[in-house]
Amino acid sequence: MAYDFSALNDKEFEGLAMDILNARFKLDLQSFKSGKDKGIDLRFSSPKNNNEIVVQAKQYIKSGYRALVRDLVKSEFPKVKRLQPTRYMLVTALPLSATNKDEICKKFKPFIKTPNDIFGQDDLNKYLSKLPEIETSWYKLWLSSVPVLTKILHNAVTGRSDFYEGKIRKNIQRYVYSVNFDDAFDILRKYKYILITGLPGVGKTMLADFLTYHLLAQKYKLVYIDSDLKDAEDIIAKNPKTKQVFYFDDFLGANYLEIMNPKTPESKFVSFLDRIKNSPNKYLILTTRTIIYRTAIERFEKLKRASVDIARREIQLGHYSDLDKAKILYNHIYHSALPDEKKKEIFKDKAYMAIINHQNYNPRLIEFVTDPVNSTDIKKGQYLAFVTKHLNNPEEVWRHAYEQQITVEEKLLMHAVFTQQNNANEGQTKQIFDSFLHFEMESYHFRPGPSPFKNAHKKLLDGILRREVIVRNDEARVSFINPSLSDFLTSYFYENPEERWKLIQGLTYIEQFEQMTSNFFAVIGTRLTNIEEESTRLALHILGKAVRIKSFSTSITGLKIASLLNRFKYLDKTSTQKIEQYTAGILRSVRLDRVNSGNWKYYMNCIRRGNDESLVGKFLLENWDAVIRVLISGTSEADELGYIRDLFDEYRVDFDAFMSRSDNRKFISDLLNAYVKDQTEAWYRDEKSTIYTERDYERMIDTLKDQRGEIFSKFDIDDDSFDDDLFFMDDVEDIIAENTDYRDYGADDRITPVPDKRSVRIDMPENEIDRLFESPF
Repeated sequence: MAYDFSALNDKEFEGLAMDILNARFKLDLQSFKSGKDKGIDLRFSSPKNNNEIVVQAKQYIKSGYRALVRDLVKSEFPKVKRLQPTRYMLVTALPLSATNKDEICKKFKPFIKTPNDIFGQDDLNKYLSKLPEIETSWYKLWLSSVPVLTKILHNAVTGRSDFYEGKIRKNIQRYVYSVNFDDAFDILRKYKYILITGLPGVGKTMLADFLTYHLLAQKYKLVYIDSDLKDAEDIIAKNPKTKQVFYFDDFLGANYLEIMNPKTPESKFVSFLDRIKNSPNKYLILTTRTIIYRTAIERFEKLKRASVDIARREIQLGHYSDLDKAKILYNHIYHSALPDEKKKEIFKDKAYMAIINHQNYNPRLIEFVTDPVNSTDIKKGQYLAFVTKHLNNPEEVWRHAYEQQITVEEKLLMHAVFTQQNNANEGQTKQIFDSFLHFEMESYHFRPGPSPFKNAHKKLLDGILRREVIVRNDEARVSFINPSLSDFLTSYFYENPEERWKLIQGLTYIEQFEQMTSNFFAVIGTRLTNIEEESTRLALHILGKAVRIKSFSTSITGLKIASLLNRFKYLDKTSTQKIEQYTAGILRSVRLDRVNSGNWKYYMNCIRRGNDESLVGKFLLENWDAVIRVLISGTSEADELGYIRDLFDEYRVDFDAFMSRSDNRKFISDLLNAYVKDQTEAWYRDEKSTIYTERDYERMIDTLKDQRGEIFSKFDIDDDSFDDDLFFMDDVEDIIAENTDYRDYGADDRITPVPDKRSVRIDMPENEIDRLFESPF
């Protein structure tokens, strides 16, 4: 496998050179802090000469051959003369011809004895091909190779287009090994899934990406889960020999709204997790923010019972040693296009130590301050102050760009992305942008430039926004390049009530109102001190604008508006009455035959937690049998049946009397039988792969009986349609034999572990950080 070594920084390249030369020539070269300008990267000492062999490692991929020769002659040769080594060796990542080696050898006589002591790119690749243990241990190297990149890109074909070569190369260059990686890989191999949690910016997505890259390199196919498990459920291969890795980034959503009204019910997620755990060659990688995870665990009983956190890896800054943080900083600086004068400020007087030890240090901030785009207007000598400012005020990372550097149109595009929902496509983003632009023109007489969306999109792309294409449907999406942008805007609008309400007044789509409600008016997590006053104002604003509010996802927009209004907890009496009147009017206007699984939750939000004396209650009691039948027909999850059963208590309706009517009982019994029949077949498919003995088979049948019985019991109906022969026609012995074969296959073909570097000697002396930051300037 051929490498160009560009993924490694200069210190990593030096470490690789030492490993190769020690293995190839049976040497005992050592790396150490050389002291300024001594010119030693690696050295072998003998009793006769402390500098018996001196090795200089020069990567020089970015500089080229002429710069290498110039530096060697001007800077390195005088040092070599002082050192007087018996043997001098040069290692470079540059490809060298025979003529190149002869030229260097001639200039370094008598210290370079022969051109054979000069090692270029081809030589290193030749030695690595014969040293597989070294090649494997340098994971950044082989992950960045052309064949492995090709595998990754090919195997990511069913995933999002952001798994492109440029992103992978960039990630690999900047990634720093820490104990997080080995621990995470151990968890994934042991449990078949991993849940990576942590605060914003600590490296959850980077770790998840690297786990994914390793699996893609081992011929696993990527299934990137966008926002709903439905796609993954459709794609998961029934053949256990098919290698698949499912990657669900931010699987609980980014905010409170998605937890309260998830697209993926917890029962569906738990069921999918069981399928992963029971399927050979299937792995699941999940990420989410810690606070979101804790809120979800408190709300979702099934997540709690499933012990999802048994394979949870919490990423904390405490898991990064000072050396880890130093390497992250150094890698970002080394691979950055920052001008040298700015880099010098970090190296001068050990300024890097203040950055590494700062209480607000996190990888995301380091990525931001080392991106040259973000410091283009910083004057000479002020770069370190720029870095310190953002470390002191991490939420201010984007403030300067937002307030000083972008146009009104660009701000409006940021607002569009901020108020859109996670699954919005590019067409919806443009419609939201256009509505904001229209509001700005009408209310503030703003006059935009030509092609405002196109130009704003082009200007913000890659610096603030990213555009992704979903491969499966060729749909483009626009989102923030970094989640901290959303964090900044949330804080900005909290701190500026006038700007917040200007933003709210410019909203046009109900999906935007839902997003803003989750950001600022949620019961949990709001920072509004006057929540009742603010919520009342928002509710009245929505009611006053209701006839003009649009929706991307439903034609029954009024139902969605009423659903949102009924989620407000803190309102004054007047607004509560107005919401009740509006909701009752909407319920009377919506034809029951239009209530289905797509809008079921909105209808239920409008009628839950009511009472029989309210306007909504009066409508329900007048249409009780029809509403209950429609709601049961539209359920897609067993949990929803429980919500329907609770309505009888909430509205003081006699359940026994309702079920005593034969037409009601037959209607509900027929629906439950059809629902449970489909569920039983799905459960059987999932459980079938866990049967290895007759006892397993009996256990499975008992489990399915219990699951069916739980559903029927919600409406006091007996399960009299369960039939072993009908549901389980497969021969038990055949199932056991097949599963045993698959299990044995899976045991031999599990994901290959990466070399565990926790026990590997770090070839840096006692002052590793200073050694790392020896100034190249």
